[in-house]
Amino acid sequence: MKRKIALSLLLILLICLVLPVTASAASANGNLGYVTDSAGILTEEQRQELEDIAAGISEKYQCGVYIVTTPDYTEFGRGTISLCAEEIYDRYLHGFGETGDGILFLVSMADRDFDLDAHGSFGNYAFDYQQRDRLVNSFGPFFRNDDWYNGFKAYLVAVEQRLMPAVAGYPTY
Repeated sequence: MKRKIALSLLLILLICLVLPVTASAASANGNLGYVTDSAGILTEEQRQELEDIAAGISEKYQCGVYIVTTPDYTEFGRGTISLCAEEIYDRYLHGFGETGDGILFLVSMADRDFDLDAHGSFGNYAFDYQQRDRLVNSFGPFFRNDDWYNGFKAYLVAVEQRLMPAVAGYPTY
């Protein structure tokens, strides 16, 4: 039992070290902001611009749109990047509405891996697996050239293009 407690405390410490939250990135209730760049791949100006765009989209469509970068997702002790994304969303991001509607784009720099993780009934409607695959096409060309900022901007544009018809109840083809 003591070993489980020690491991739990170690995991919490690692999460705090891997996802440092600056005062400007944290919301008033202690959650992560819309854009958290723990990997340090963006300038502060770029992060802030992306934060403003993501916040605007999130508020307009009542669906949280989040971007988190990390040096290495395996530092969380989770088996896959998908499990890591779920844990980050559940602990630090709460989306909108009763079901926590939102989408998290987690990028791990160690192995250049990523996960798009939708949450809530509306989040999963707007961003089903087919739509998540289409989102990859928006940022993929930029990421192949290490153009993270423009890749994230393209992702945010594509997310809004998916949310517009979804909020009206239309399929997002």
